[in-house]
Amino acid sequence: MMPPWSTVELISADHQCDSFTSGVESGIDDWFKKAALNEQLNHRTSTWVCRDDSGKIIAFFSLCTVVCDLSNASKRHQKSLCGQGTTMAPATLLAKMGVHREFQGKGLGRALVLEAFRQATTAADQVACRLLVVDALTDDLVPFYERMFFTRIGQQRRLMMKMSKAREIIRAVDGSN
Repeated sequence: MMPPWSTVELISADHQCDSFTSGVESGIDDWFKKAALNEQLNHRTSTWVCRDDSGKIIAFFSLCTVVCDLSNASKRHQKSLCGQGTTMAPATLLAKMGVHREFQGKGLGRALVLEAFRQATTAADQVACRLLVVDALTDDLVPFYERMFFTRIGQQRRLMMKMSKAREIIRAVDGSN
């Protein structure tokens, strides 16, 4: 299924964010409406909006950079995720995301994460970044991210994947090499 958005672009003052509502009780809507643009202008996060042909915001996601410290992870995870001889790795965090309430329950969460993969891998081609990371909002969301090939490290809700895996997924989905 093709997502209902036709445009994915960085947030700007021209976007009508006030009409967006995901219905999620975590404050995500308030953050998107009141802080997302400012966070981008101050280079703390980059937020992409997914709009339909009429300009309606269907979904959004935000990315930022972090450094992951895996010193408490297993040696296997340290070597796999960070590389030989280190427990730290540069990462892109899928910091925020939301799907408009009107479009929920239609599989758009997966499509939105794939859009985030596209942007994160493009950025990682320009600036060294080894991992893609997400902090699941609730325990109930952990299996969703695991189905998207993120790996849970320990009992926390932080999940990770190598950026090379995200590239592999995008190539498979987009049908390119």
